[in-house]
Order: sequence, then structure tokens, then C-alpha cells
Amino acid sequence: MTQGRAYPAATRAAVLAAILSGASVSDVARAHGVDKGTVSRWAAANTTLATMRNRERDPETIAAAVYDLIVDHVRTMRAQLDFVTSTDYLKEQPAAAIAELFEVEGNVLLRLLAGLRPVEVPEE
Repeated sequence: MTQGRAYPAATRAAVLAAILSGASVSDVARAHGVDKGTVSRWAAANTTLATMRNRERDPETIAAAVYDLIVDHVRTMRAQLDFVTSTDYLKEQPAAAIAELFEVEGNVLLRLLAGLRPVEVPEE
């Protein structure tokens, strides 16, 4: 078998993340400039992706994953807060940059928290 083009690890990670999020192989291949066969092989060889595909419809699995993301994000925000509130850091940063950081982090956290709400299916 001939060796194809070498792709950066970041490209492979982005491709697998897109597949995991539900994008089609064709769309992902086109968006990232990677051959469809390569995308398919990467997806087939990725055990995390295969496991998630098998469990992706399980509401308890999804809820646990969202909860884990929220916990990780809150921990990250706490660490960032500890860092950006240090006197040395604050002296060197414009207030607008700090405000923007916390606005972005807050918005992401709110979106993750919204994922904990059960989906309301409209009655027909």
C-alpha cells in the first residue's frame, strides 16, 4: 500500500471532531481538504469515535458528557480567574481584554449549562 499525504495532528483532530459532531464524511473531507477515503479510515480507526457512535443516542451518556464538560469548564474558569486577578497580570492587561475573556468564558458556560435542561418535545 502506498503512503499518502501526511497531515498535521491538528487536521486529523479537527476532522475527527467534525465527524463526531455529526458531519458527513463528504462534508468534512471537503471542508478540511482531506480525501474522503482518508477521513473514513481515520474515523474507522478511532476507538473513541466508534464508542461514541454506539452510545451517542443514550441520554444518560450525553448528560454525563455535558456534566463533565461543565465541571472542566468551571475548573478552567477558576484557574483563569486566579491567574488574571494577580496584581502583576492586571497591571499589564487592558481592562477590555480581561472583560472580553470573562464574557466569552461566561457565555460558553451558560451554553453548557443549557445542555442540562431536558429537551422539550412539542406535542403533536
